[in-house]
Amino acid sequence: MKTSIIVFLAFIAITSAEEWKLKTMEEWSQIHKTCDERFPVSAELIEKAKVEKYPPKEVFEVVLCILRGVEVWDDTKGFSTDRIMFGLENVAKRENLSKQFLRDGIEHCKDSNSEGSSTLDWAYRWFKCFKDNEPLFKAIREVKLYKERERKIQEE
Repeated sequence: MKTSIIVFLAFIAITSAEEWKLKTMEEWSQIHKTCDERFPVSAELIEKAKVEKYPPKEVFEVVLCILRGVEVWDDTKGFSTDRIMFGLENVAKRENLSKQFLRDGIEHCKDSNSEGSSTLDWAYRWFKCFKDNEPLFKAIREVKLYKERERKIQEE
């Protein structure tokens, strides 16, 4: 009996640690501000990012910082499909997109970084893959990773 209780409490601790929720708008703004300050980008590079298919890595570095801050990117695991899908739920409904299509697109871009790239290069490779799938990238651009209302997910 004692062992069962310990196992049960350990399970609760593990699942609680895995709980993730969207940031508040205030948290999102602070993360964005911190990343902008940490990785300043020139106006020239911002303009370049607007016209080129892929933004310069200096611009993407700010994006990666924000994705880390909202806990969608992990430097050892990469993008969290579940967390991205959590954000894509409303977009899928609004745009009449299949959730499975979106999930498959995200999974298609996954790699385990077996080549040992830097975190920036690894994340940039994923980003380019997302961007090459136009419907997926359009949906991802509409995702709001801050609270519009209280929502939580339990990750597997």
